[in-house]
Amino acid sequence: MKIDLKSVSLQEVLFEDETFAISYPPRVVFLIESIKRIGIINPPILRPSPRGLQIVSGRGRLEAARELKIEKVTCNVLPYETGDTFCLDLVIEENLTSRGLNLVEKALVVRKYHTYLTDERIIKEVLPRLGFAPHYHHFEALKAIASLGDMAWNFLIENRLNPKVAVKLAGLDKVNQKKFLEILSKLKLSSSRQRLFWEMLEDLSRKKAQSFKQIIEEISVTSLLNEERLSPHQKTEKLFKQLAKELMPVYSAREAKIKKISSRLHELGAKIKFTPFLEKDSMCLEINFKSAEEIEKKWPKIREIIGEEF
Repeated sequence: MKIDLKSVSLQEVLFEDETFAISYPPRVVFLIESIKRIGIINPPILRPSPRGLQIVSGRGRLEAARELKIEKVTCNVLPYETGDTFCLDLVIEENLTSRGLNLVEKALVVRKYHTYLTDERIIKEVLPRLGFAPHYHHFEALKAIASLGDMAWNFLIENRLNPKVAVKLAGLDKVNQKKFLEILSKLKLSSSRQRLFWEMLEDLSRKKAQSFKQIIEEISVTSLLNEERLSPHQKTEKLFKQLAKELMPVYSAREAKIKKISSRLHELGAKIKFTPFLEKDSMCLEINFKSAEEIEKKWPKIREIIGEEF
């Protein structure tokens, strides 16, 4: 294949054509200062089309050049007859061998190939190039992520959204996706807590036959998040307690009773241990003592407190 190195007028470039665009977030901001200092190091790759020149690779470099009012850029121009899949292969290999691809970009790659290849070929040929085992669930997960919008994609790139939760999030409509992400934007939930938060909302949604948005509004999550006197940690704890109460009112009441007992036992050097959300029926009574005489003295009061509450 003959590739021509040419000086190209940016007026000929079809910036609106994103057939081969996979970079996310757009890299133009990061490249402007670099191009100001030393110019474009690696020539972008273009392909002729009936309307003008399509960008195959180097969109960020070309957009930065346009921002800097540069009129002409030296580019590699492919033959007119170059196929779409070859162009996709080219842009992906260029990125994989230079800066690499983030999870969102890998998802966008799968979406691009889906226009040209069967599911089976993508799983067998494309996923291994992206660092995934050739399994159907990876293919479905990347398709799900590709269907999300900017807010979720940015959260993923910033490591503020658990990828497994992101895949589930794709099953909601845009309104409910936004509600869920708005909460994540105000609370710094760990990856495991995000999954728990999702599972609790999912259980409540099934129990009440309501959407995530309806549940969030019903338990006044927005007003909780706007309470200035509470720290993010306190808001998180309060939110999970509220969800647990809605999800398991009987258990929540019982848990409150156990905590009340523990508070009274604390002065006697004793406490009750139990599993979160009372997943197990059994509990453990822990007593600190230095001698048999001490425990004999404490025990009647401990038994009295427990007997009063239970």
